[in-house]
Amino acid sequence: MSVISSPIRKPRRWLHLWPLALFLLLAVCGALWLWQAWPQVMMKSIIWQREVNQQMSGLLKAVAENPTKAGGSLLAFSFVYGVLHALGPGHGKIVITTWLATHPSKLKSSIGLTLASSLLQGGVAIALVVVVLSLLQLPARQLHMSSFWLEKGSYALVGVLGLILCWRALKKLRALLKKPTFK
Repeated sequence: MSVISSPIRKPRRWLHLWPLALFLLLAVCGALWLWQAWPQVMMKSIIWQREVNQQMSGLLKAVAENPTKAGGSLLAFSFVYGVLHALGPGHGKIVITTWLATHPSKLKSSIGLTLASSLLQGGVAIALVVVVLSLLQLPARQLHMSSFWLEKGSYALVGVLGLILCWRALKKLRALLKKPTFK
């Protein structure tokens, strides 16, 4: 009896990586498109913000002249503006999305977490405005300067937190890469 040995074919692992390669290609193409379109996106955003501010100031003037007639439209406009503003970057969406992506959770608890975080953010924002306007009675200019410095401080604290997290990750990586010493 003759035995014919056929070469054993090893599976090609790189063939399983085509979804990752496709994703990276699409991500690079999207980043290049965004890089080129960014000035137009920013200009359109500035134009929209100017239009919204003009409409809001027009509504405020109408409320000052006739509060009962224009008050409802101002409330509706403010609500829509708040919803659209909350859809923008920030507001904890990245933090919550990252947490939900890295922790096994159910849909019900995910919805509860997002609802609780949005209600907490809204409550804190309302409380801060009430405290600043009623208790401290700050003028609008000083309030604007306070928000400017609060924003800068917030960015600095987020940067410090990022540096601390990177430092901890590097320490763990260094400990893992260190060769074990036997005594």
